Order: sequence, then structure tokens, then C-alpha cells
Amino acid sequence: MNTVVWGTRGAHITMDKIVDVRFERVEKALATLVESITKYNPQASQALELANADNELGQGLKQCVPSTLPTVLALKPPHS
Repeated sequence: MNTVVWGTRGAHITMDKIVDVRFERVEKALATLVESITKYNPQASQALELANADNELGQGLKQCVPSTLPTVLALKPPHS
């Protein structure tokens, strides 16, 4: 099921596309951070990018699925 939301310029964007793009950012940030850790060279900026990507994904979910957001957020582990 593709839910349609309206962007700021009136063009429609499917919920799947919004969530996919933001989820890809989380995946890339996590992969970059894990790779740096395996090379014994972790960077604080990479951890910050992962946190920012996760926050952006959460915002996208709020924008696209307000009726199911409490269920989705209940599945997400709390930040430490």
C-alpha cells in the first residue's frame, strides 16, 4: 500500500519513497561507523551522522504514518 503525502511544492511523494530514502541514509551511516570501528578508527562525526539519520527517519515516519506512529515508536529501542 502506497500512502501519498503532499510535499511543500504540491508534488506528491509516496510514503515508501520517503521512508526508503531516509532508511538508506541510516544504513549507510551505520555501515560507515561499523567499518571505522573495525579499522580501530571510529569518528565521533560518524556516530553523530547515524544519530541524525535516525532522527530524520523518525521525522519521516511521523510525516507519513501519524496513525501508526505510536506502534512504530514502541518498537524502537530508547536512546542511551
